[in-house]
Amino acid sequence: MAYLYRHIRLDRNEPFYIGIGSDEGGRYSRANRKTYRSNFWTSVASKTDYRVEILEEDLTWDEAKEKETWWILFYGRIDNGTGILVNLTDGGDGAVGSKISDATRKKLSETRKGKRYLPEGWKMTDEQKKVLSEKMKGREPSNKGVPLTEDQRNKISIKAIGRPSPKRKPVICIETGEIYPSVEHAERDPRFYIGGVSKVLNGYRKNLKGFHFDYYNPEEA
Repeated sequence: MAYLYRHIRLDRNEPFYIGIGSDEGGRYSRANRKTYRSNFWTSVASKTDYRVEILEEDLTWDEAKEKETWWILFYGRIDNGTGILVNLTDGGDGAVGSKISDATRKKLSETRKGKRYLPEGWKMTDEQKKVLSEKMKGREPSNKGVPLTEDQRNKISIKAIGRPSPKRKPVICIETGEIYPSVEHAERDPRFYIGGVSKVLNGYRKNLKGFHFDYYNPEEA
């Protein structure tokens, strides 16, 4: 399976690279590798510390390429004057200038609702805000931080149980009993953020905002 990642420079607390990888060489090996990078990437990494964030995982390679293209378009590239990334291509397996359809743009926009993709504390310029506003027109407002009602929790649980996936393991929130069809679905919950639930499940965090998670096995319920 493939995954999507980004590198965030700590001196500015902003993304500077978007990439994709697979687990064939070891878990997140490509995301953490410092070799076989462009001179542009090396120049930034030599000036400041950076952190690696896994944006999405359990993707097919084609899904990863589409999402890589979308996010490079979202942040823009330094070399062509469109944004803040050191990427030298538009993504999608290195296809320079590759384009994605309006249907794909809409689909990717839907999948990111409720997720926090911008680093905490990062401030955009007025120009970046203008570009982001144009790109996100029609997007539903996020209700992050608003507690869910008991009825909403039940609906989430019912929907999750009714949408099993043979490729992904269901996830249960221990405190609320809510069941999600996958880690990705759990991280779409506006109370959480991308990568957080995965870190709890993999033992990198003890909890996420006070919530504990485990993989759900109906036979053990």
